[in-house]
Amino acid sequence: MEKRSSDVPHDHTRDAQTGADVDRQSRRLAEARRRIAALTRRTPDDVAAPPAAPRAVADELSALAQELTVAHEQLRSQTIQLEQARQLLDSERAHFRELFVLSPEGHIITDGAGVVREVNRGAAALLNLPADYLIGKPLAVFVDEGDRRAFRVRVYRARQELAEEAWTCTIHPRDAEPMRAFFAVSPMFDANGNVSGLRWLVRDVSSQREGAIWERTPAAVLRSAIDAMSTHVAVVAADATIVTTNSAWRDAARPAGLFTAATAGANYLELCDAAIRDGRSGAALVRSAVAEVLSGREASTEAQYSDVRSAGAETSEGDESWFTLRVTRCEGPEPTLLVVAHEDVTAQRRAQARETALIGERSARAAAEQANRAKSEFLTTLSHELRTPLNAIAGYAQLLEMGVRGPVTRQQAEDLRRILRSEQHLLGLINELLSFARVERGEVTVEVVPVRANDAVREVIELVEPLASVKGLGVSLRCDDPALVVMADPDKLRQILVNLLSNALKFTPSGGAIHVTCDGDQGRAMIAVTDTGIGIPHAKQRDVFDPFVQVARGAGTSPEGIGLGLAISRSLARAMNGDVTLRSEPGQGSTFELTLTRESRGTALS
Repeated sequence: MEKRSSDVPHDHTRDAQTGADVDRQSRRLAEARRRIAALTRRTPDDVAAPPAAPRAVADELSALAQELTVAHEQLRSQTIQLEQARQLLDSERAHFRELFVLSPEGHIITDGAGVVREVNRGAAALLNLPADYLIGKPLAVFVDEGDRRAFRVRVYRARQELAEEAWTCTIHPRDAEPMRAFFAVSPMFDANGNVSGLRWLVRDVSSQREGAIWERTPAAVLRSAIDAMSTHVAVVAADATIVTTNSAWRDAARPAGLFTAATAGANYLELCDAAIRDGRSGAALVRSAVAEVLSGREASTEAQYSDVRSAGAETSEGDESWFTLRVTRCEGPEPTLLVVAHEDVTAQRRAQARETALIGERSARAAAEQANRAKSEFLTTLSHELRTPLNAIAGYAQLLEMGVRGPVTRQQAEDLRRILRSEQHLLGLINELLSFARVERGEVTVEVVPVRANDAVREVIELVEPLASVKGLGVSLRCDDPALVVMADPDKLRQILVNLLSNALKFTPSGGAIHVTCDGDQGRAMIAVTDTGIGIPHAKQRDVFDPFVQVARGAGTSPEGIGLGLAISRSLARAMNGDVTLRSEPGQGSTFELTLTRESRGTALS
């Protein structure tokens, strides 16, 4: 048998000739280098008397330069030829490699013992395993035990006797039924003519029997396959008459989502006209597509339509169905036939819509979070920048008030007190901004401990009573249970109560009253701040807890503040497992109620 050194044709004579040329040019270059080195080693005593000696050396160098130029051009030409030959060889190898991988038949390369080294897609599909998994596996493990001895004998013959073997045996693909397979094996040789491996062809011969069945009954097999589809399929003749339909079409209450009665013998275009008159919005598109293919202007077409009515009928999204229409003209002898398929894609469209909405929601949430972080950083920076000049204003005003710069008149002292009051007001606003920024960033730490509600409220009332007296407002406290204890952070609770009472002071006209009550039930405690102001309109009650929102509440009320007190109070209350709510009737006042967890019996007060 003739030995082959590789699977790719190769011109060895041309390679040998090219190698000899390269060797010859290399020798010429070596000789030129030797002569140049000899010239450089000459001493003045070795050179003949001038002017003949310089000319002799110049002539010899010129001759060497010409020889080097010729040698260089020849080497460059031979290098280009070698590169072209290499590219051609790589192209041929890639081509044969592609044929190997994409061949529908099974091709396998093993070592001499039958262990798999390479496998193509066809063989991997035949053995029902990924190609990577087959590498390194003995091919014999897939052969039926009764056929393995004959398998090994033929492997031995191919390796030792250089024979080409072919036979049929039973194989066991993974997780599949056994099948009869045709095997052909032949040896592969390396450049020295030695056996480097075995080349295998594997073919499923059981499929020949299946092909014979198909050839005997193609129409029955095709009918069964089409009837098993969920797509509504109709075969339409050249005159638009429906020749036949599949089971999904016949069993549908409304075939294609458009037609009320569409049996074989009906005219497809007339059915579309009836659906158009019925107000089905997709019927016109379907008719146009089918007519286009019937006329011969298009061999096939595709479209998507809805079954919803367009004549003003109210239809919810859940009632609307979507279909993909595919119309194809059957190529072949007359008569001309069309296959019209209507596939229900409602589930896919709804899934895509949900995914699109989810992506949009995530993007909007990310943008909102980024904007919120930017806002918090801006508020923090702004507040810190404002505190520095305010502290300087307060310091110098206090120095002037103390007379450090000299005595001040009564009118000057009053002006300085106004400056300090304004500074304190602005500092309070800045502190609100800082508190809100910390709450927004989640930097507020809450340490919940038992706190006596009556004591906490009374302490805050004492703070605001001077301001209430100036405005002519009465402040009262009533705790049904003076021993009522709540679970709260004392500082945060004090801040919330100060915000609620300050809010009541600002929006209660002179002569009004503020009532604070404490009460509790089994698990919760309530602290309510009620004023006798003009109340808050119902339409705006949900907005008062939003940041930077101030609801105008009529004449006689103070517009001070920037609308952060209630937003901060609710955030702090919720951080302590509580809440702040509002009850208000226009003209009758407002009640802000703080709800907190009531302390369980036996917990010690801090």
